[in-house]
Amino acid sequence: MATGAHDSERRQRATFHFHLNVAISYFDPIEAILFRMDQQNLNKKDLIPYFGSLSKVSAVLSRKRSLSLAMIRKFHVGLGIPGEVLIAGSDEEGFDLGSEPQYDSLLL
Repeated sequence: MATGAHDSERRQRATFHFHLNVAISYFDPIEAILFRMDQQNLNKKDLIPYFGSLSKVSAVLSRKRSLSLAMIRKFHVGLGIPGEVLIAGSDEEGFDLGSEPQYDSLLL
């Protein structure tokens, strides 16, 4: 009987992970932030510690500014939004995460 309960629990976990992964693949980073704001009853002023200023909050949420790596880290740690969700779509915004970094402009 313990085996049946164990199998049922394992199936439930697999189903949960499937739904979580499907949800992550469909989430837009800004939509994820807005969703978390709704869940936790947060307003734009509550996001200042994650963005740095109210003007950055407005610019990012209106999609006029991209999330920085520092913002992504703060949202992941502070609000528990998966990093995969927060970096989703970065290829569409002009970032090529697969290319080699260009260091020429950094040389003195």
